[in-house]
Amino acid sequence: MKLGISSYSLDLDMKRGAMTLFDVIEWAVRQGAECFELVPFSFKFQDEDGKLDKEFIRKVKKQAADAGLELINYSVLADLCKTGDAFEAEVKRLEHEVDIVAELGIRQMRHDVCAFRRPLDQNGLAAFEEQMPFMVEGARRVTEYAKAHGVRTMVENHGFFANGCDRVERILYAVDHDNYGLLYDTGNITCMDEDASVAALRLAKLAKMIHLKD
Repeated sequence: MKLGISSYSLDLDMKRGAMTLFDVIEWAVRQGAECFELVPFSFKFQDEDGKLDKEFIRKVKKQAADAGLELINYSVLADLCKTGDAFEAEVKRLEHEVDIVAELGIRQMRHDVCAFRRPLDQNGLAAFEEQMPFMVEGARRVTEYAKAHGVRTMVENHGFFANGCDRVERILYAVDHDNYGLLYDTGNITCMDEDASVAALRLAKLAKMIHLKD
């Protein structure tokens, strides 16, 4: 087991200009982190046209390597609860994120399968059943693309729709792919009024990574 820190933990400091990503990497090392997760909210590895910023990627990889900090994961938001052209565009966007992950030399990517801030009145079981085929198809297509690039993909129990032991298990077993797993978040599970320790025991066999929160 390796303990690390997510760049998301200091996202507000980066947003207000108090720290750069390079500062955050050095800070993580000083805290004793062994690995590091990249969450590209306050920084980007591509321009507005989607072209990879390979120089920035190179610098981030070098700094982490020089510091002895393993880049362990890359996490992005996503919403596969779409149809038609919008669904295809979202799958293609996530495949492009996989390209970034591969360029960074990272072997894991977590992406959502539905909007994190989905309206609460649309989080019920009927809506979940309706959207399941789209979430599953999209996740499977992305993980198949990712596997060809040496990257594993994961779903996180996140928000109020794709969260809770039952729904997470259903998604994972429906995708049914050896390159697809779970990023278990001990804080997010409490949004569903589930005990984090009990859920951990139940989901352990599916988990590839853990977000540990107090």
